[in-house]
Amino acid sequence: VEGPILGAAAVLGLEAPRTFGRNTPELPFLGADKSISAKHFTLSPSLNGGLVISDEGSTNKTFVNGIPIQQTFHLHPDDVVR
Repeated sequence: VEGPILGAAAVLGLEAPRTFGRNTPELPFLGADKSISAKHFTLSPSLNGGLVISDEGSTNKTFVNGIPIQQTFHLHPDDVVR
């Protein structure tokens, strides 16, 4: 996590798709970053045991490894999401 919430971290289970943003109750520190939309992105488990990310029409977009995602994207170890 960067910006005003630098260093914040959380561990959450992900058995079903989950949307993250400023209003995520389990992550109240996200509300401190005005660049995060109320509903910013969704993480979903994939069939191969990995994760899939999709932007939820956020104002400032969702980036993976510095590239804005336009559609569902399969995440890999060491990918950086912003």
